[in-house]
Amino acid sequence: MAMTTNRLHRFWKALDELPESTTDRREWSLRLKDDWPVAASYLTQVGRRAKEIGCPSPGGEGCPRKIVKHGDGRFRAVCGNKPAECDSIDVTGEEIACLAVDRKKLAAAVCTILSATSEPGIQERGAAMLVGSHAVAAGVGIPIILLIPGPMAEVSLEMLPELDGPAAIVTPTIGSISQQFKTTLKSRGHCILALSEIGSVDDQDGLTGLQSAEKLLSPLRERLLASQASAASGRIWLLPADARWEDLTFEFTAAEVVNVRFRQETRRFEPEQFGMKSKKNGRPTTLWTLLRSVAQLAGSLTWKDRAASTKIKKQKQLLSGRLIALFGITGDPIPWQPGQRAYVARFTISDRTAGNGRARGGSR
Repeated sequence: MAMTTNRLHRFWKALDELPESTTDRREWSLRLKDDWPVAASYLTQVGRRAKEIGCPSPGGEGCPRKIVKHGDGRFRAVCGNKPAECDSIDVTGEEIACLAVDRKKLAAAVCTILSATSEPGIQERGAAMLVGSHAVAAGVGIPIILLIPGPMAEVSLEMLPELDGPAAIVTPTIGSISQQFKTTLKSRGHCILALSEIGSVDDQDGLTGLQSAEKLLSPLRERLLASQASAASGRIWLLPADARWEDLTFEFTAAEVVNVRFRQETRRFEPEQFGMKSKKNGRPTTLWTLLRSVAQLAGSLTWKDRAASTKIKKQKQLLSGRLIALFGITGDPIPWQPGQRAYVARFTISDRTAGNGRARGGSR
């Protein structure tokens, strides 16, 4: 897609200068100049008109010019200084309509630039919004925060949404936050990106990145991947971000051996690697036994004894949680299927151990 040279510098600068990123349409257009046609699509009406507009020669107690509405519905901006220092001008209701940045629309554009999945419910804390997550691996993502502080005197960590780890903090310009606050954010592992530096406008007048999201976020991606690959993370296999439970095949080849295949790769695991080996007696835990039972029951888990249902349900929940922790794929791997009145594995699973009969596959 062709790229224009428009990088909306006036728009990003205006977001730094305008309180709450809001002013009247007339001032927006005067500030933005050539940026106006594209930037206007990221503005929304707030439902009120300005009571005053800027002056060409600001000064005096009567400044800025006040909006006066005449009986015939016309509007006029009048200087309150005596004598008047600025000419009175006629303005329209459309010109003095107040517009603010459409943060949700801008957040969606930021997600596009950084190849992030939008949050279903955007968390907003005043100037900061948790807008989405850039997937790095299955169950591993970089939170994306849009921070538009405007001309605030002070910006603090308390303004940011609660985070479990490092995030990408996106601001309008490199000057949106102080150097001291940048240092604080970086010391906590966060990455700071300015839209004025990473964004541009494509030939469809939409915001796009000047570089790939992977390159822009490479420092965070590398650190996250390294941390997840360590034994301390509890992850047994670092799968791609698009991995699904349906992509996995479990095959028991012995009582304490299961081969797991993801697409074209197969790995061998034992109870200890799954965290399913008792430290007291060295035997497989009930979770391993339950997983093997799912394999022996053609990928399903059901029962006839109603008295055992509560215990089985609890063990199934623990097994699902353990599998999510091991492989990082979200969503219940063994959900309840009302139509079958059973828990059914989303992955394929079979037991080929001696004496177990034919192989059995789980639900796809």
